Amino acid sequence: MGLTLEDLMHVRVTSVSKKEQSVANSAAAIFVITSEDLRRSGATSIPEALRMVPGLEVARINSNSWAVTSRGFNGLFANKLLVLIDGRSVYTPFFAGVNWEMQDTLLEDIDRIEVIRGPGATIWGANAVNGVINIITRSAHDTTGTLLSAGGGNYEKAFAGARYGTTLGDDGALRIYAKYQNRGESEVKGSGVGGEDAWETARGGFRYDSSLNGRDTVTLQGDLHGGRIDDTETLISLNPIGSTTVTPGISFVGSNLLGRFQRTFSDASDIYAQLYYDHTARYMAVLDEKHDTIDLELQHRFPLGSAQEIIWGAGYRFNHDRFSNKEAGLKLSPASRGDSLYSVFLQDDITLYPERLHLIVGTKLEHNDYSGIEVQPSGRILWTPDDRHTVWGAVSRAVRTPSRADTTLYNNASVTPATGPGSSPTLLSVVGSPSFGAEGVVAYEAGYRAELAQTFSLDLATFYNRYHDVGDRERGFIPAMAPQQRNPYNTILLTAANGTRVTSYGAELSGEWRPVPRWKVKGAYTFINLQAESSHDPRGAGNLEDTVPAQQFSLRSMTDLGRDLSLDLWGRYVDGISRALPNSRGVAIPSYVGLDVRLSWRVLPGVELTAVGQNLVEGAHEEFSSETSQAVYLMGRSFYGKLTWEF
Repeated sequence: MGLTLEDLMHVRVTSVSKKEQSVANSAAAIFVITSEDLRRSGATSIPEALRMVPGLEVARINSNSWAVTSRGFNGLFANKLLVLIDGRSVYTPFFAGVNWEMQDTLLEDIDRIEVIRGPGATIWGANAVNGVINIITRSAHDTTGTLLSAGGGNYEKAFAGARYGTTLGDDGALRIYAKYQNRGESEVKGSGVGGEDAWETARGGFRYDSSLNGRDTVTLQGDLHGGRIDDTETLISLNPIGSTTVTPGISFVGSNLLGRFQRTFSDASDIYAQLYYDHTARYMAVLDEKHDTIDLELQHRFPLGSAQEIIWGAGYRFNHDRFSNKEAGLKLSPASRGDSLYSVFLQDDITLYPERLHLIVGTKLEHNDYSGIEVQPSGRILWTPDDRHTVWGAVSRAVRTPSRADTTLYNNASVTPATGPGSSPTLLSVVGSPSFGAEGVVAYEAGYRAELAQTFSLDLATFYNRYHDVGDRERGFIPAMAPQQRNPYNTILLTAANGTRVTSYGAELSGEWRPVPRWKVKGAYTFINLQAESSHDPRGAGNLEDTVPAQQFSLRSMTDLGRDLSLDLWGRYVDGISRALPNSRGVAIPSYVGLDVRLSWRVLPGVELTAVGQNLVEGAHEEFSSETSQAVYLMGRSFYGKLTWEF
């Protein structure tokens, strides 16, 4: 049945302070998805698994797209959540968000997913405004042998994975892996036809780990991936003015290579260096996008006297992009650009009372090419009155730096036909602004976690956030041309601006109960209230408020029915939201209930058969609507089977 409650409280995590520490001794709202959680969830992708985290808002837009965020501001282009895989940032500098359909790996290789809700900028830097998701894969030393898996169903048409691991010499280990996934299309609401949104991807990679001696470790890893998603895009023409819908699909490729070295001097002192290169490319009907990123990070941890532990570090990142503007109505200027990011951080963990009371203070200074120098400090207090109870509080500042889309994008988004004689069609254009600045938040947090009995634990986090200079759109209007000119049209111009103030508060609760050794229950509850005020576009502020589900529930039951048979149930409830589409027509997304069931049977040692059913209660339902499409997609009941063989 996996880890005991005491084991879970002492799971070692690294995302809070970039050092190993237990969950119980972390002064932050942190939740850990273990490898067992992943296996027994029935999830086939990382976003699906993130639904179990309190404080995260996860919604499937269509078959290939997700909206994922922490503590508000959700959308396809959600930009206030930093996502890393083994310490490598996977956000795109295009819109400062994550293309989730491109972020995948063999789920059996994931050791854990550490999720911090709330600012993590003092350690991780800009864009860690509302949270950090750090996906950590297993050491190659832990994956020797062979693993083969394959399956399919009605939505998950076909998927397969393979892994081989071996030792190299006395201190080294290597694994290689490959994965393929093919997901079918969803259904467009109200039409009864397919959504032209199928998703197919393949990837492979390797990881090498070596313990050079008693104090040095080296990791070298890399991945190659590529895929295609079906997609519907709207092409805008101005002469004559009009729009055409096409379904060309989007193809993408990517590769990365990461090297990491760590020398350990003692339990309280080590030095760490990491260098990675990342290349991504997306090919669309309206735009081709390519990014090359080089990132170097250095970190040093050491004790200062008997009551202080210092962590400091520095980093440099260079990103070079290239955009090919295929359509006159969508362009970035300049089409190619290189940007540098310099950073340095310092954190001091001060012991006020041995093993019971700590004060953690620090700050990160960054310089970027858009908004200049940004300062992101934090102060945290951690009180552990005994080994079963932890109380913590924090005050932090974080920023989200401007992206290429914020500053240099010009996009003719939609056309509204003339409504009658004498009227003119209307063109809606979304435009970036070079004066767009950084968005900021000051966050106040407090939490309590406890192991109340040997069979019951809980974790409560509360927050109050004040955001300033949040991005919105300044609305302008350019009337139609003179009647004697050909094809006159009105233009509504939405220009990027920092004009919204947002206040949010909420609470996140998770707990675990083990009534008997073979059965455990995990629950999570999220409440959030968000209020926005815009000086430019009140409708935009209202849209921010309405896209946040006020309440979410998650309840998972994991039961071992026998030595070789297990049954897992996962129920969810999500409040309804409202979403404004590009033509300003509001779409209400009602609340929904989801139920997933997983049954597994270990046929032979190392051989497991699994059957999974998802969305079994309501069947076809909508979860979100995309900013780039007028359609709303339905997520139907899903069934798949899987065979796993490990030897």
